[in-house]
Amino acid sequence: MHRAYIQTDDFVMSFRLMQRLQKEHIRFEVLEIDQKVPEFGILFTHELNHMHPNTIRVLADDIDGAIEEFYKLVHQIDEHSLLTIGIDPGPRPACAWRTDQTVVGVMQTESFDELFDFLTKLGHRYKAHTIRVKIGNGSPLHRDRIINRSFHRGYIVEEVDEKSTSKGRNRHDHTKAAIRISMKSGKSIFEERILQPSKGDVRNIQRESRELSNGKSTISFELAELVAIGTISMDEAMMKQNHSSSG
Repeated sequence: MHRAYIQTDDFVMSFRLMQRLQKEHIRFEVLEIDQKVPEFGILFTHELNHMHPNTIRVLADDIDGAIEEFYKLVHQIDEHSLLTIGIDPGPRPACAWRTDQTVVGVMQTESFDELFDFLTKLGHRYKAHTIRVKIGNGSPLHRDRIINRSFHRGYIVEEVDEKSTSKGRNRHDHTKAAIRISMKSGKSIFEERILQPSKGDVRNIQRESRELSNGKSTISFELAELVAIGTISMDEAMMKQNHSSSG
């Protein structure tokens, strides 16, 4: 990540900007007004016509806009080559995608694999140079699996606090949550998550296997754990269980 520099005598703007940069885990340094800005840094300032080549003019009431410009400079992209996708995690993850500030569409998928197949199609459809996924922080196991797969795909990854995305809506209305997630600022994620399924997660997968087999068999706890972290599919686990039982 490129280092950011702040050079301003607007103390309100500077304070708000520093708080946001810390939240985003963006490294920054505050410079004196007459101090030279390093050539390869990105400068935040209140000045309208600063001579530094990578300058972002910041207004105290538009910190979000300044952060957006920072990411554009870092990834050397323009507005039309960035595709932002909000994802409401869960066993049936929903997504909403936008270019600039306009939500273009929504999709309710039926599985983790279907979600990523669809994201691939979106990237091709919009010829996006960069894809940024904003993932809600609910449903921890599903969230972390989506984060890890997104890293493998080379996406920019952010985690969004879902508290206000579910306010006043039907708890099953996942596409509307995905829209809100796509529009909210998130915390940048720079490393994969360790997958730690809870006993409840594993038992839910066992219950699902029993339903899929019409009550004839239930996969073991160990196989269900492997399904939970994505090592094997449900179909593979059921085949292994049936082979073990018949042997």
